Amino acid sequence: MTTDTTTAQRKSLRLIIKSFASNLEDLRDFVSLLAPVLKQREDSLLKENAHFLAPLLMSMDVIDPIAFKIAEPARKKLQEQFGSVEIERHEKPDADGKAKKGRVSFTVKIDNKETAKSFSSALERMQKGQVHTGLLYRSALISLVSAAEWYVSELLHTYYERFPDAAGLSEKSFSLEDLRRLKTIDEATAYLVDSKVESVLRGSFEDWIEFLASKPKLSMSYVENEMASISEVFQRRHVVIHNGGIVNRIYMSKVAEATRAGLELGKPIEVTREYLDKAISIFERNFILVGAELWKKLEPENDERASELIAMAFKQLSSERWSIGEALSYFVSKDTRASERSKMIGKINYWQSLKWQDRFEQVRSEVKAEDMTAKERIYQLAKHALLDEEALFARLLNQMLKANELPLDDAQTWPLFRKLRSTKAVEEILSAYAPLPTPAPIAAVQHSQAEPSGDVTKTYPLITKIGKSRKRITRRKTR
Repeated sequence: MTTDTTTAQRKSLRLIIKSFASNLEDLRDFVSLLAPVLKQREDSLLKENAHFLAPLLMSMDVIDPIAFKIAEPARKKLQEQFGSVEIERHEKPDADGKAKKGRVSFTVKIDNKETAKSFSSALERMQKGQVHTGLLYRSALISLVSAAEWYVSELLHTYYERFPDAAGLSEKSFSLEDLRRLKTIDEATAYLVDSKVESVLRGSFEDWIEFLASKPKLSMSYVENEMASISEVFQRRHVVIHNGGIVNRIYMSKVAEATRAGLELGKPIEVTREYLDKAISIFERNFILVGAELWKKLEPENDERASELIAMAFKQLSSERWSIGEALSYFVSKDTRASERSKMIGKINYWQSLKWQDRFEQVRSEVKAEDMTAKERIYQLAKHALLDEEALFARLLNQMLKANELPLDDAQTWPLFRKLRSTKAVEEILSAYAPLPTPAPIAAVQHSQAEPSGDVTKTYPLITKIGKSRKRITRRKTR
């Protein structure tokens, strides 16, 4: 057996974390793109089949006459159109045989065969439209869990690359057939690491956390409060894949009662848009922090960690995903290996995430006590914004814009300033510094179908990149 020096290393922890975050963002975009299309199709089907679905409206009047009350003249007109339509209401009992409030079914009996056929066909078309939407959300849930599995696999491989003895290399013995097949020491090492990673991934989410706590010795205190919710997502995915979306005893036994409220054995389990959005946020919040903590453990002096997490937090705050911004910013603010500047930025972003979640009173006294007088003016401006000190904020904002200490685009877009931007004083200041529109050339007026002017590169500083020595991030915009 020889040593293979050509084996490529895996991605850096920075790229692994960024890839995971990008995968979840792509998943959000995918759902946001398709869901409205499917909803529009459902609405179109409803309009096209509204006439034939009238018996359904009549049945809803029987089930809940308060919410779906049909006036008597309208009822008579419907009966004239559809003939004899009989609606039977059925109370659905619980497992103990007692009727449960809100659980009812109904039977629609239509004498006219043509009417019955049209009603049945219209109902089938409507149900198919709803199935497509449900399929989108279930597929997204499966993709979410798969993304988490890939991510944890990458983290574990990275850990074992740094600490190969943790995979038991010194204890493992290979058969002669193994040696012939593997050929090099590096191949044998990769085989053993892959086996170890696969063994961990075959376990439950709780097993993953136990492994990460015992081997890399991560604290993961941030996961504790959401262990039950994360575990439920994994179990719901298992039900969707392995049991046709029907709640089974495995799900009922492994999921905490508080996280499965309203679900019953043998009943379908839904994946709604609201549930999916919440699940993606929980996964993003916790799994990114797991990666960040492992990064801190393996590369404590790497100064990219804080800047990367700050950039991610800013993106989440700009998208008004406050809880994710809160978690990432808090981690940075408490990272003892991060620079003082990074910790301060993390603290400011953490404070504002609480402010937009109506929890600012938890930190108001801390914000007031923070001395910004010796710091750059952007930090002072941030403090005024957090405390809603409109006059002080407006005066300092005007001074900074005049001195070119703060780009106008940042003042117009930073989420930190979102509340004070709507005040009259700040609106007037921003308007005063806004560039005048450039008159369109005559040729452009004559040729309204001319091609757009193309991309322009614009320097875009985040709140994460403030101060004279700040690095600038560039992004391309199409005008």
